[in-house]
Amino acid sequence: MTYADAVKQGLLKPIPAYAYYENLSQWSSGIREYSVFENSWVALREVTVGYSVPSKYLSKLKINTLSLNLTGRNIAYLYKTAKDGVNPESIFSNRAGAFAEYGGFPLVRSLGFNIRASF
Repeated sequence: MTYADAVKQGLLKPIPAYAYYENLSQWSSGIREYSVFENSWVALREVTVGYSVPSKYLSKLKINTLSLNLTGRNIAYLYKTAKDGVNPESIFSNRAGAFAEYGGFPLVRSLGFNIRASF
């Protein structure tokens, strides 16, 4: 049963919002509905796009080969079930009582550009 349902049924007295949210993250208050959820995801980890410049354009520059690459890492989550925009990989622990995102790392996306040439 949710907290709101318990208050409606007279099982609990309403408490101030600050106390309610503080209790959500206290180990002493046990595991609640807020603490248990599915955490599944599918992520697009890395994409690389490359181009090799044809040799007919390189002969004037005295270059044998030239390639250009663009790489992106941690591009996007294609599917995720974590609620409230939580980064599914930053959750503190996989135990049911350690649900919070405290101290987790943010999702870091990166882009890189690479030029390779041989003379």
